[in-house]
Amino acid sequence: MKKIIALLLCVTMVFSLMACTGVKGDPNGGGSNSTDASGSSTDNSSTDAPKPESSNSDASSVDSSDTNNSSSDSSALPPSSTDSSNTDNSSTSGSSVTSSSTGGSTRPDRPSIVPDRTNYVNTVLGDKEWIEYINEVARHPYLTPYYNGYTAALTMTFDDGYDSNTGTIVSDEFEKYGYRGTMMLGPCFLGGENIINEWNSILSRGYLDVGCHGYNHKEPTTLDPSEYEHEIKDAIMFLREKFPGQRVLTFATPYAHINSAYEAFMSDYVIGNRLEAGGDRINFGEDLSYNPYRVKAVSFNANTGASNAKTEVQNAVKYGRWVVELFHCVKDNATGVDVERSTFVSHCEWLYRNYRNDLWVATFEEVLIYGEQLKHTVVDYTACDRESLTFTVTPDGTLDYEIYNITMSMHVYLPELVDSAYAIVNGEYQPLEMEVIFETAEKYVTIRNIDATKQSDVVVYIGGNKTMKNNCVHRYANGEVVEPTHETGGYSVKECTKCGHTYKFAFTNPVHDYTGEEVVVIAPTERKNGFSKHYCTQCDKYIVEENQFIAPATE
Repeated sequence: MKKIIALLLCVTMVFSLMACTGVKGDPNGGGSNSTDASGSSTDNSSTDAPKPESSNSDASSVDSSDTNNSSSDSSALPPSSTDSSNTDNSSTSGSSVTSSSTGGSTRPDRPSIVPDRTNYVNTVLGDKEWIEYINEVARHPYLTPYYNGYTAALTMTFDDGYDSNTGTIVSDEFEKYGYRGTMMLGPCFLGGENIINEWNSILSRGYLDVGCHGYNHKEPTTLDPSEYEHEIKDAIMFLREKFPGQRVLTFATPYAHINSAYEAFMSDYVIGNRLEAGGDRINFGEDLSYNPYRVKAVSFNANTGASNAKTEVQNAVKYGRWVVELFHCVKDNATGVDVERSTFVSHCEWLYRNYRNDLWVATFEEVLIYGEQLKHTVVDYTACDRESLTFTVTPDGTLDYEIYNITMSMHVYLPELVDSAYAIVNGEYQPLEMEVIFETAEKYVTIRNIDATKQSDVVVYIGGNKTMKNNCVHRYANGEVVEPTHETGGYSVKECTKCGHTYKFAFTNPVHDYTGEEVVVIAPTERKNGFSKHYCTQCDKYIVEENQFIAPATE
């Protein structure tokens, strides 16, 4: 017995010493294996201070200035399972929210091409459980860097305008693929009413818009500031008068140089300016601090050919960039700065074959407008439950919405076990197609047609195992089946036989009858396949089918 008592005294002394010195195992002593409120083990070996209870405890990933989110920060982490600090509701819900049990997970961040530009606002999403649920299974939604969820953007620009046949050739090719581009016209190249009438006829087809290329095509750095009004303002006014259907909101500086005074004068009349070839390409997914009046282009002419432009396009799709191509005239037997018609035709065909699902091929004006809208629009969670996620998309009201009115799209990441989803955007039903990131197996949907001129309410309804409520062990039975029509998609309904709770699943797209007009986009040859568009008999939607190449006959 004496030995046992002595042993107990020794153990007591050891624990007393541990309490005094703050060694491992004491939650107040900075031990390396403390346990957070959710019960998960965390590593605090890098600090001697106790782990704070506040949800903003991860100082390494979120700066203290981000807690009120007064401005967007492309380096801020989304509220995923790797970091719950962006969801500090202590000021609104009355209690701080600790990390969920998956806080130590290695869930990857969003790809670097998608910054958190969303000004995340600390609102009450629901009770504590649901804030943790969002942190665990969903990343913050974000506006897609390019229109309609495209990966990258391409703008083809054509300078001068003295050869109106270029506009005909370009429009013929763009009509095949649904592309649009920009003619940078200079009044000095438009010799009379005949060529102006020809251009008006070409522009009425809708595949090209007009930008300004300076009145007399003068090098900006050689001009006296007193000449700016004629070279810039008078040129823009001339083009707006001669081409009444064109807004002429963009400029292309002649030659390669520009100074700050020229840029400042120009900015009163247009929304952006293209320089000559050179420089880095703009990435809307990584940096929106670019200067819209110094957009660099890649030159495309008879000397450089298509190889350099193709490399730029490949990198644009790979890294999410905007590429601007600079052409002059497109003609047969081209030399110097002009481009062979056959080379241009092959380039358009190559773009369509390889990147028709990745590239937004648009005018200079359109891409600039979308980029500016990204700077002035934010996405916020406003509510969530087990059946839906609710967001608001809000423009800040500082833009001229007569100009900045291109509809926007957003990506919403979904819980792992969700297997179907649809959206209601400002009261309008929108079927959604589930997409998966190959590297991470994460699911997301793209929501389109979001009005850029006013606040939009977006509700994403989700179906699957994660949607079951806690107040009932549901027993679902098949319910109503809504068949798709030409106007709306279809879906099936499951209903709980105990509480009547329902959810929708098995969504189908609207039914289109693609037995209408067939348009050959690229005719098959003896060496390669072609493509045809098959139009719906009731609307202008179409599908693209590949036509097998015609093998040469053998003896």
